Amino acid sequence: KKQPYLITKINPNLLDLYVNNNYQLLPYTPAQDLYQNAKEIWGDFNFDYQSAKSNNDLEPLYKKILSENPLYFTNYAVGDFSELRRRFSFVTADLDCDEHCNLYQLSVKTEPKKDLEPTIYNKISLKAIFPNATTSPKQNFNFTVVGHTYPDLNLKENQTPPGQVERYNELQLANRLNSLTAQPADFLVFLGDLTTKLEDSRFTYFDRFFTKNFAKPIINAQQTINPRIAQEYFEPFSIGDTYFLRLKTLYTDTLEKGELIKFYNLYFDLEYSSVDYLFILSYQDLRDNKTFMEKVVPLLNQLTNKSIYVIAGNGGELNQKVQNDQLGNVGNITFLKTGFNETTPESSINVSVDPISGVNIKQF
Repeated sequence: KKQPYLITKINPNLLDLYVNNNYQLLPYTPAQDLYQNAKEIWGDFNFDYQSAKSNNDLEPLYKKILSENPLYFTNYAVGDFSELRRRFSFVTADLDCDEHCNLYQLSVKTEPKKDLEPTIYNKISLKAIFPNATTSPKQNFNFTVVGHTYPDLNLKENQTPPGQVERYNELQLANRLNSLTAQPADFLVFLGDLTTKLEDSRFTYFDRFFTKNFAKPIINAQQTINPRIAQEYFEPFSIGDTYFLRLKTLYTDTLEKGELIKFYNLYFDLEYSSVDYLFILSYQDLRDNKTFMEKVVPLLNQLTNKSIYVIAGNGGELNQKVQNDQLGNVGNITFLKTGFNETTPESSINVSVDPISGVNIKQF
């Protein structure tokens, strides 16, 4: 097993008292303590430490190590480390000390993939729709986002003939979904519920309906079409320089540490990339999630050269306090919602992405 190396500003003598010495240390900057004895303290590596000090640049040392060994970095006592992020790709290994002593693994700098494929409900590949996304990343396309779209909430069992409620629901659903085809869309995203009953008969109906009526890729979140289709909580996908994140969310007030780490990694992927737009697609309105608003939003607000859209499928459930405090835009982030509740009429969103004119959103 190859020995890992850790870039740190902490005095190596101090760390030697508390760690198990299963990794080798490297300096963060030529300006830190004991650098005058660099070869004795950190190792020779056949590296010119004095030249690195003159240039104030240790990147050649890091790349030399990275070619043969795992390389990590801790932000403890560092402050701004954006230049290191500019030069290397980052993956968050751990968050600790209220995020003041996080651990990151470094790798050779790369661009995010231009054709990441999501889980597709009806097995029609996005790559088939956008075959040139990698070679021509500035793609022009449309997609439609649908929230809750099952029939009238006021429909009661005794308002229809016995045994006809489900049939009525099917007809209502078919009429509603057929109306979506009037909107220009290269693919569809279902974020809300299509049924109040999680039964195999419902899912069999949806399978048949979508196979017959939709010859376009369908992406869904949570239990909206068929929970039997395995999905990750956090699934990125991309069309050229437009990036998407599909979240499999229920109602949560907070994010677990592992989930928060994924958002950090998303930030690192996009920070110095050519990506223009980020769409976060969620069942839950994330304005109701305290961790998302307090930690993820400030993080994403630092992506000042990106336009970010957070779209919810169950927007009607947003609590009133958050609804009053956080409507519309927060920095470079636009919050949008689809679906309905007892007082909000059903709505869907059609999104047009154009490399020249930007993003145009129409609610219908």
